[in-house]
Formats: sequence, structure tokens, C-alpha cells
Amino acid sequence: MKEAAVDGYDVLSGELRAHAAKMDALAERLGEAVHAARTVSMDDDAYGQFCQFLPAVMRGIEDEAGDALTAGTKGMADTATKVKYTADEYDQREDDTAVTFGNLR
Repeated sequence: MKEAAVDGYDVLSGELRAHAAKMDALAERLGEAVHAARTVSMDDDAYGQFCQFLPAVMRGIEDEAGDALTAGTKGMADTATKVKYTADEYDQREDDTAVTFGNLR
């Protein structure tokens, strides 16, 4: 079966920017989670004498979770910035091409 030839493609830069805005909002929410994770901690006496080792163990897990959330927040924000940059680049190239073809008349 023969497939139809592709004549080109369109980039919807507004859609890219909308997606980047959603990513920025998610990064902000992740940032709030990081703040909450770094603010709240278990008291050393939370489990009594028998399980007094647990808060120290949990603190290590809390630190790792906070680090993971921080990395996720940074990654999300960085990706949003790159998506916005890509949309700007597509628009600029489209404008440059339109000027070039307009000058050929």
C-alpha cells in the first residue's frame, strides 16, 4: 500500500507556549511540595523509647525525597524554558522566511 507524501508540517507555537505554561505551573506546585518537605520533620520522641531510632532513619528518607523533588522542580522549570525558547525560534524562523520570500518578488 502506498502512503501519501508529506508536504510539510506546521508548528503551533501558541500550543507550545501553552504547554510550557502548564509545565511552569507544575514546577511551581513541585516547589511548594519541596518547601513543605523541607519544613516538616518528625520529632525525635515521636515513637517513644522503643522506636527512637525511627526519626533518624526517616530523616534520611525525607532528605532524599526533598532532593528528588528539588531535582524534579528544576527539571520541569528548565524544560518549560526550553519549550518556550523553541516556540520563539520557530516563530523567528517563520518570520525570517516570510521576509526572504517577500523580497524575492
